[in-house]
Amino acid sequence: MKKILFPLAACIFSFQATASMNMDINAGYSGAYVTVTENGAALSNVEITASDKQGHSGITDDQGFVFVPVHLTDTRLITFTATNTEGESVSKEVFISDNDFSTTTNRNRAGH
Repeated sequence: MKKILFPLAACIFSFQATASMNMDINAGYSGAYVTVTENGAALSNVEITASDKQGHSGITDDQGFVFVPVHLTDTRLITFTATNTEGESVSKEVFISDNDFSTTTNRNRAGH
């Protein structure tokens, strides 16, 4: 019984740790402005990657902010993934238009 409970407790703890990391994305001309926080506090040194063909990425500054360039020729659903120094990650998918770069958040997923 103890062999079953320990892995189960580890999975629950892992889920709670990633659930508190939050990523906000605002599309702009030629990319997206990304802010990462955890429990309301800015997270620095978080790697943000985009699922565009070039695989653009960036690292958040002390305010938890980074601009990630995205180059498109048409409207696409782009997945942005934030990975902290402990390897925890959260992803958001955002529609980015090549015309006005308007966004609509479609899904928010946590993982590691």
